[in-house]
Amino acid sequence: MKICHIGNINCIHLQNIINHFQDEGHNNMLLSLSRPSSLDRRESLNADVRVQYVGPCNGKRYWSPDFWLSRYSAARHVKQYVHEYTPDILHAYYITDSGLLGTYSGFHPFVIFAIGSDGLIDLKKSHLKSLTIQHSIKTADRVLCYSKDLRDALCTNEHIKSKTKYIRNGVDCGTFKRTAPDKDLMTSLRLDKKHKIIISLRNFAPVYNIDCLIKSVPDVVHAVPEARFLIIGEGVLEQELKELAKRTGAMEYIRFHPVIPNAHLPAYINLATVYVSTSISDGMSFSLLEAMACEKPVVATAIPANERVIEHKINGLLYEGGNPVDLGEKLVALLRNEKAHAKMGRQNRKHVLEQYNFSDFMENVAESFRQLI
Repeated sequence: MKICHIGNINCIHLQNIINHFQDEGHNNMLLSLSRPSSLDRRESLNADVRVQYVGPCNGKRYWSPDFWLSRYSAARHVKQYVHEYTPDILHAYYITDSGLLGTYSGFHPFVIFAIGSDGLIDLKKSHLKSLTIQHSIKTADRVLCYSKDLRDALCTNEHIKSKTKYIRNGVDCGTFKRTAPDKDLMTSLRLDKKHKIIISLRNFAPVYNIDCLIKSVPDVVHAVPEARFLIIGEGVLEQELKELAKRTGAMEYIRFHPVIPNAHLPAYINLATVYVSTSISDGMSFSLLEAMACEKPVVATAIPANERVIEHKINGLLYEGGNPVDLGEKLVALLRNEKAHAKMGRQNRKHVLEQYNFSDFMENVAESFRQLI
């Protein structure tokens, strides 16, 4: 297949999809809405993949003239590159931006991958944003979704329902597996073997609610003095979150770290005792599944996406989203019970192997593409 993708080069999950197709012998081009945030981001994508930058797209309000001028410019570039490349299929990753640009190209077959916030938050955020999402969905030949909740949110009528498909996402369990903690890495992060590490891998955006985790730190450390927090991410709230950590006295117990290339991420996860996800909305979290594949017990918000993979007190703990006291209590409970979290970790690995295998996920995606072609 000859596949043209529209998305963000900094999205590791899109990179994984493209890399897999490239490794399988397919020809891929990425039309990226932004430039790589680091050399690691570019090098994580297969060097044989052709990349064209159609952004940057202005990130201001939907009502801003600058916003729509930047989208119009990007859309013209998308149409030009798609026409020149003549793919077998056009794939937009994330409805709100990529999907809208894909509709302008007029190319078919056209498939959109709905990720989470695009259908669960953006669809309800404003009337204009909702209209653009609905237009993209109507234009697409198929809409793929990571979760049933996301699919249900998008299916406003029978016509849309007929072309919307749920595909269970997956993790490379050969890469993400339990290994011994890397002592040199631990030293570089100012951590040692006596510490009990809580790791977060969500970015610094409002939907991920990292401030709730930071607010829980003093109570957790008071109950478990050896607790330390490794918060890995990037985003618009980074400075605000660091200032919150200073104000609450949590900073000395936190290690903030930039986003890690996916290939190196298992080493960081394997330093942890517990993985935590504070997101208030999710389609299906990749980082949650990656931590589970590494045999980590998890504490996560009680939202539908998490409740589908976490059975409370069986393979993890669910807490009331936005409640740092409840989050702190759940973290302390796991940190104090080594026997329980070891058992939970083993169950998580088994569950991911059986239900969320990356090769199965990609075969389903490829089959969907082949059917459309």
